[in-house]
Amino acid sequence: MALRGKTDRTGVGSVPLVLMVSFFLGLTMALLNRLSTREIRDERLVPTLITIAFTRELGPLLTGIVLAARIGAAYTAELGTMQVGRKVEAIEAMGIGPLRFLVAPRLVAISFLMPCLSVVSCLAALVGSSLISWASLNLVPGAYFDAVMTSLVISDIDDFGLFKAMFFGL
Repeated sequence: MALRGKTDRTGVGSVPLVLMVSFFLGLTMALLNRLSTREIRDERLVPTLITIAFTRELGPLLTGIVLAARIGAAYTAELGTMQVGRKVEAIEAMGIGPLRFLVAPRLVAISFLMPCLSVVSCLAALVGSSLISWASLNLVPGAYFDAVMTSLVISDIDDFGLFKAMFFGL
């Protein structure tokens, strides 16, 4: 029961913030990459650049920063209040280890939900960058996502993105 409340607050509660930050960063990156690729006259590289950047690095990194700011502060305040209110001492007096009872559910929730939130972050960034590519490069969303799918490699998602997200969660 305790783990369910932690996963709701960590996962579901963080989705809107992760979506918003990633969406706007995807917009910004598409604009910047459009200007960079215009110099080499190959603006069709924008979907590939954003896909690789977000699946390997930026998706897990942004999600980790958002969760560290949002959930890390909340957990610290909650555990600090419990320490001041002597609830931790009461848990120890009952013979329950405070690390197992208080810290472990939070750690499990964050480490297992980080990869899920990282995928949400990557999808939001790709949607944001596809809108800018449609507006400024005249690259329709169908062609944009075809380029995304051809440049997407499973090892980018598995080895880099999801492992890195779980590590950031820990």
